[in-house]
Amino acid sequence: MCHLKQIINIRKLLALTKVQPKSVLYSTKCREKEVIISKSKNIFENLALEDWLYKNADLNNRNYLFMWRNTPAVVVGRHQNPWLECDVTSVLREKVDLARRNSGGGTVFHDEGNLNCCFLTTRKLYNRKSNLELVVDALTSNWDIDLSINKREDIVLNGLYKISGTAAKLGGERSYHHFTLLINVNKKKLHNLLQSPLIGVKTRATESVPSHIMNLQDVNEDINYENLTHVISDKFLENDLVKRKEFVNPTEDSYPGYNIILNELKTFKWIYAKTPNFKISRAFRIEIDSKIIHTEIEIEIQKGLIYNIEFSLKPNNMDLTNIVNRFKDVPYDTTELLPILDVLENENNDAIYKWFLRCIKQTLNV
Repeated sequence: MCHLKQIINIRKLLALTKVQPKSVLYSTKCREKEVIISKSKNIFENLALEDWLYKNADLNNRNYLFMWRNTPAVVVGRHQNPWLECDVTSVLREKVDLARRNSGGGTVFHDEGNLNCCFLTTRKLYNRKSNLELVVDALTSNWDIDLSINKREDIVLNGLYKISGTAAKLGGERSYHHFTLLINVNKKKLHNLLQSPLIGVKTRATESVPSHIMNLQDVNEDINYENLTHVISDKFLENDLVKRKEFVNPTEDSYPGYNIILNELKTFKWIYAKTPNFKISRAFRIEIDSKIIHTEIEIEIQKGLIYNIEFSLKPNNMDLTNIVNRFKDVPYDTTELLPILDVLENENNDAIYKWFLRCIKQTLNV
């Protein structure tokens, strides 16, 4: 009988020491977890905190869920062209923040009716589908709504309407996956601002894929930012004995080195000059003094600056190189370009000169 017990105990020991499959080894249930919710509503401050956590948080021992919302902002992906993704002039005129994030993916519009979720962990544990399933489970467990995950790994409502845009950053050993959740976003402003007026753009930048969207409040008015952050954080922490949940104001004192990241995210160099080089080509014609005048214009933008303007003019009876030379190395920025255009406008009253100047202005959409 003792011999039989020894055999059983040996078998139990072997079962306990047996190497588990990767899906078990990499399970996040045995790791510590922490939820961080930002009190800031500034896109640059929240993107800076996200980047700080990616670079400095203890991802080897803990998984993080970072959540926040912003006042109105347009956020382009790391490899995108802001002039092609939105109406930059209207965005700035309406005092909407224009930001570039560190992750790839498409352009999104944020306002206070939008929740942003970011899951941070090691590269080895990165699992965007699992993160999306957690959120879908949290919402459908609390509200009677039809949510699913499509082939592009977007969360869709009623099988059709996108309520979440997703993107990620994968480093050597660290990662994050973040996405939006549309609660009651201003859809009219979203559509108006995410429409580029530029024509004839040649670029290799990543372009966004348009989608039909819907707000969660369109199907359930009870859903709001506060209860949404609550149910998602509870689902994230449900298997933890210690519930780590913190509301923070991102500052340099709390996160040393934070201000360096914040200031970099606000620069022209980051927001605009990171744009892959591109060209804008347009053709125009006009009748002046019973003559048909044709011009073709190609403007090349490099690192956010006007690098070169090439043009043809038929019939070619006027030297217009003075105009194009004045734009060399000028930032592609309305506040920089309008004063130059105003000066040029007053330098020559010739009809062809003024018309060609208008063609430059229309090509640049300023």
